[in-house]
Amino acid sequence: MIKAGIFDVGGVLHKRVSKYIYKDIKKTLNISDKVFHKNWHIVEDKLGRGLVTEEEFWLQFLKKTKSKESLPSESLFLREFIKRYNRNNDVFEIIRRLKAKGHKVAVLSNTVKPHADYQNKIGVYQIFDAVILSNEVGMKKPDPKIYKYLLNILNLKADEVFFVDDDIKNVEAAEKLGMHAILFLSAKQLEKEFVRIGLRI
Repeated sequence: MIKAGIFDVGGVLHKRVSKYIYKDIKKTLNISDKVFHKNWHIVEDKLGRGLVTEEEFWLQFLKKTKSKESLPSESLFLREFIKRYNRNNDVFEIIRRLKAKGHKVAVLSNTVKPHADYQNKIGVYQIFDAVILSNEVGMKKPDPKIYKYLLNILNLKADEVFFVDDDIKNVEAAEKLGMHAILFLSAKQLEKEFVRIGLRI
């Protein structure tokens, strides 16, 4: 019996805005697409697991890319993120219905502190019974440890939860652990997937 739903954030609870953030960073720091992608994920992984501060991240990134530009006063993680932030209200309506039926709901997100802080400020996490963020626990999806960590928090078995994410790697990792895993495309598609896994709300 399914007792809880676990939701990714970027691409599920809100529309993805990464491409706009990346474009802004490349333009502001005057670096090529090739240089950006060669270095971004190496340094961002540390920030995403809370191993460096945002300030340390930018010092390392500027050094790796050899950019001579100055950082703006506002965070380059937040400038485009806030401007283009667009909640998937249809998904939140599904979450409210799940809660009304007595299901637990949780967040499992690979994120960075600036994004997490902003979403906490605007109340995105308020509805959830548990919120597990990579930058706070030092682990990232698709590492099985972060899924097991959340199951322990919820005190549930893998087959008692469904997991929703828009990244196939993360969905496959959840599936391997025995969760009812769903690759997110839209709110309507999500409700159809509920029928497939035998969940009625």
